[in-house]
Amino acid sequence: MSLVAFHKFLIATGIVFCAGYALRQVSHFRATGDSGALVAAIVFGAAALGLGLYLNHLHAILRIPSERAGPRPSKPMPAQLADNVPRPPGVSPLTGGDTATRHKDGRGNKESTKEAE
Repeated sequence: MSLVAFHKFLIATGIVFCAGYALRQVSHFRATGDSGALVAAIVFGAAALGLGLYLNHLHAILRIPSERAGPRPSKPMPAQLADNVPRPPGVSPLTGGDTATRHKDGRGNKESTKEAE
């Protein structure tokens, strides 16, 4: 049994418990009129619904590819994207600017042709 299958089993067990306890508390509320039983029924009913939604979307949460869609292509890393983009000569792959006109401080400003007086 895989870890994901065991996790699904535990979630399903939690859903059954929460739903069963919610129904028992509704029955207790109808018999006695105790407001605490009604609150517990609402809380455990909401927990059962939440666990049901979690179980329904477990593949998306764990990022497990579905059997119907087939294998998903892996997403390239940003550095891989930067290396694969064609650039004109002299353009830095990290900054996108022209390396010949970079200022010493790296701000990307073109060097001034005027001499400071």
